[in-house]
This record gives sequence, structure tokens and C-alpha cells, in this order.
Amino acid sequence: MDDFRTAWNSWDSYKRITALRDIKEPSILAFVSKNDPDWRVRRAAVENLTDQSMLADFAKNDAECGVRLTAAQKLDDKALAQEVFAALVDDMSNHKDVRTKACGRMDGGHKYLGCKCRRCGESKHVWEDSKDFSSQGIPSHCRVCRRCGARREKLSIW
Repeated sequence: MDDFRTAWNSWDSYKRITALRDIKEPSILAFVSKNDPDWRVRRAAVENLTDQSMLADFAKNDAECGVRLTAAQKLDDKALAQEVFAALVDDMSNHKDVRTKACGRMDGGHKYLGCKCRRCGESKHVWEDSKDFSSQGIPSHCRVCRRCGARREKLSIW
């Protein structure tokens, strides 16, 4: 705990983020999530939070879109998470990467934003397990789009 207090008083945000890796105390994580001036430190604290009411508060109210996205991804309340994802996508002032990740988490997938695959031009891939593609040298832990051959990990958030 003394290491955390020393790191918390540091001007270096990387030291504060590193110190948070070992902290599991919800009150400390909530304090850091609310009070640190650096959004990256707040996001690291939110990543370790498990309290759903705190996560809901950060998902709706944090000033930084990356912190809101991280909190929404951890919510058990899927309706609230979908509401936050929709708000992140709709707000054009949010960073493009955050908007794209939020769009991918929407129930409608990337179709919500009108995203198109660069390979096949479709708005949604047709994923298949790669066991059918072993003869083409595609590993079994991947999924492959039937239309364009794009690959993704089976455990990917997309």
C-alpha cells in the first residue's frame, strides 16, 4: 500500500497506472477513477472495478469517451451498456477508434454505423469456424468470413 501512496503522488501517470495493477480495494479504485486528472489512469482503475453501480456511473458520466467505453464493456446490465455504446457512436466528437469499438459492441454490429469491410464491401461478415479451412493453412483458433476470407480470433470482442 505504501508503494501505491508513493506512486499516487507521482507526476508520472505511467507509475500511477503500474501501481493500480495490484490494487483490488474498491474504495481506492473508485477514488482514483473519480479524481485522477489523467484519463488513462482513470481507465486503468475502471478496468479493475467490479462494482456494477460504480461502473454504470462511469459509463454514463465520465468526461473521457475511452473511460466510458471501458466501463460499459464491463457492465452486466446489457440494456444500459447498449445505451452507452449508442451514445458513444452518435457523438461525433469522440475519437474514431472509440466510436468504432462501441459500434462493434452494438447488438446490430458495425451495421449501426454503416461500416463496410475493406475487402468485400459488405456491412457484416459471415463468420465460419476455420476447421473447414485447415487445408488452406488457416489455424483452427480463427474464424473466417465466407465472403472475403477475413480472419479473426474466436475470442475477439468483434
